[in-house]
Amino acid sequence: MKVVTAEQMRRIDRVAIEERGIPGIDLMEAAGGRLAVAVMDHVEPGLVVVLAGGGNNGGDGFVAARHLAQAGYTVVVIPVLGTDNLRGDAALAWERLPRDRVQVRELPGDDAALRDLLADADAIVDAMLGTGARLPLRPPVDAIVRAINASGTPVVAADIPTGLDADGGVQSQDYPIVHAALTVTFGLPKVGMLSARGVAVCGHVRVESINFPRDLLEDESLSRETVTLEEVARLLPPRPASGHKGTFGSVVICGGSRFLPGAAIIASIGAMRSGAGMVRLHAPAPVMVAASCQLPEVMLSAAGAQFDEHLGVICDGSAKHERPASRGERGGGDLTAQGECAYCQTGRETCDLCALLESADALLVRPGIGLHEDTAAFLAQVLPAFDGPIVIDADALKLLASSAELRSMIRPHMVLTPHPGEMARLLGCDIPAVQADRWGAVRHCADEWNATVVLKGYSPLVATPESPVITHIPAGSTALSKGGSGDLLAGLIGGLLAQGLPPRQAVVFATFVGGLASDLLARDRSPRATLIRDVADFLPAAFRQLENAQRAR
Repeated sequence: MKVVTAEQMRRIDRVAIEERGIPGIDLMEAAGGRLAVAVMDHVEPGLVVVLAGGGNNGGDGFVAARHLAQAGYTVVVIPVLGTDNLRGDAALAWERLPRDRVQVRELPGDDAALRDLLADADAIVDAMLGTGARLPLRPPVDAIVRAINASGTPVVAADIPTGLDADGGVQSQDYPIVHAALTVTFGLPKVGMLSARGVAVCGHVRVESINFPRDLLEDESLSRETVTLEEVARLLPPRPASGHKGTFGSVVICGGSRFLPGAAIIASIGAMRSGAGMVRLHAPAPVMVAASCQLPEVMLSAAGAQFDEHLGVICDGSAKHERPASRGERGGGDLTAQGECAYCQTGRETCDLCALLESADALLVRPGIGLHEDTAAFLAQVLPAFDGPIVIDADALKLLASSAELRSMIRPHMVLTPHPGEMARLLGCDIPAVQADRWGAVRHCADEWNATVVLKGYSPLVATPESPVITHIPAGSTALSKGGSGDLLAGLIGGLLAQGLPPRQAVVFATFVGGLASDLLARDRSPRATLIRDVADFLPAAFRQLENAQRAR
């Protein structure tokens, strides 16, 4: 589903009316009708106060008031800006109000009287200002918003809560915004609704197309989108009944250090939970000790003794084993005629990691590898040598940001998974700048770094250099707001890449399924007291939901 700015939505509205011949009043009648149905679904018949503005948003409220009155609700309509300046469709909707069934009142001049009226209501319909509102709010609307929020009465917002910037730009906590229990948005969701502030004030969101032509809502020029569970379910990698561990791909994870063993372990769990057939962990000996106790399903490969402090160069040249002279269809990593390993170029027989990469379908380099010089050397060797998809995160991202040599090795089949701090490093800015324009930041990073990028944090965003489309992931609870969530995500992405999903699809699916697992956990227990391992335990249930949705198609 596309996501739009205020201007993009106005254009859709204008084209529908002026070029497609759809009467504006028909769109308003559809919007108001859907709004009324949402109120009826939300509260039993009782007192509903409709606060209506002077534009089309107010007109939607007038239509909803008429439908609610006809359904047996007691309806009070307050035109908060008066009715003298009503024009066009809003004026027509005002004229259609049945005065014998709807009580029309002026805005109480006493704030206490307004608060008492709102507190006595069973529901409030916020139809004051739509997407074209100028912010911050001015009197009397700002005072009305504060009275609404103080009333404790559930609010159903028409299109967007009054005070919320549709484009997500005005986010100051000082500005009053209606806190809705339910937002009925028309046409498409708005960018600001998906911001952290937007999600906090919109409540549950219902998207109603209200008879806009479908092609306008799916216009390829709209470069933002959000995904649904059903859409993500279509990305599930095939899992034939005749498959075996070789069918479902092999992922190699390089990471971990003496003081950060958990990162590689959690990433390995994520890769195993992704459905990958084989997960191989290459890490220093101290990590192996911990991993051997917790990861019986994962194949372990210990790095040389010099890696006890951190993961450094690819190999120490001490491993003695034979392997085929060619990687076949995967290419690369061959022993030269002189017996030199194309990965480490030591002139000796191949090392353990080289053998692992020989049979790998995807590679993950990141968990707890540190920022040492020889770690950078490791990345400089492995990035150009392995031709399959590679996931790069955390310490590896920090090394990329500080090295022109490493930066030159990034390719579109690689995946970068920065949180806002790491994104700031990659873009050479600060965290507030990233958070102020997350959509712009992820677009800039994908283009500048020529790689698939997921910007983590609340409402993750995914972008690729091949497409102008940015994808929003609408899943995830605060159970993910803990150390280790990035490791789990990186492992999931690596495992899905190993199963053959293209980078963008793998990132979208992994981010959604991880968020869904955290949502399911939050329904069962408090997210504040859970661990990232608990989120991993809910991944099978999350996958089951997606599988059921896929079968239901």
